Amino acid sequence: MMPEPIVVLEQHPIMATAVEQMILSYAPTVGVTTLQASALPDSLPRAACAVFCVSGLPQEDIDGVLLRLSVAGVRHVAIHTMGEHLMDLPKKKHGMRFCYLPVGETVQDFYQALGGFLDTAGLVSNQKEPSPPSQAAASCAALSGVLTARQMEVIELLAKGLSQKRCARALGISPNTVSSHIKDIHTRLGVSNTAQAVEVYFRHRGLFQTVNLAYDHG
Repeated sequence: MMPEPIVVLEQHPIMATAVEQMILSYAPTVGVTTLQASALPDSLPRAACAVFCVSGLPQEDIDGVLLRLSVAGVRHVAIHTMGEHLMDLPKKKHGMRFCYLPVGETVQDFYQALGGFLDTAGLVSNQKEPSPPSQAAASCAALSGVLTARQMEVIELLAKGLSQKRCARALGISPNTVSSHIKDIHTRLGVSNTAQAVEVYFRHRGLFQTVNLAYDHG
């Protein structure tokens, strides 16, 4: 019998791809649907489990998504952020059980926690010693040695899926200043567009295997 499907709600398509790859390395036959957490369709697909990135979402939006997941039949939810402090949530709500994935730690920690979540949800029958689909190309410390502190703030927000205008509002600077930082980031990282810059960011966090992506600069 085929495993019940899982839905991945991420803020950025690159992170969604990385999480999907990790899931399939544990459960190759499971159906995975990836959606943007901040722009969900009117109707969510039926699923037994969900991985949900709550970065940048207000509490009322998080509660609304959790309610919609429960209506879609989800029973287990793995929640994570893109590195910031994770707010306190109950272990159980709307009939669903939660676990929390340590994205701020190493890729191995995240991968092992994801495997444990999938095992608890009944999607992994014989769990092997984890071997992530990709290893970190370098540490975040190495990346921050190339970029300025402000540029690191900008690329972290871009990696969460924020547009240049939203980055400007979050940082209290003008969109033109954000655009200037982005151009400098491209130069310092030796890339030609923001999608490639975000790819480098995820590589340095160890959460990414190369994919091609058309990035929205809106």
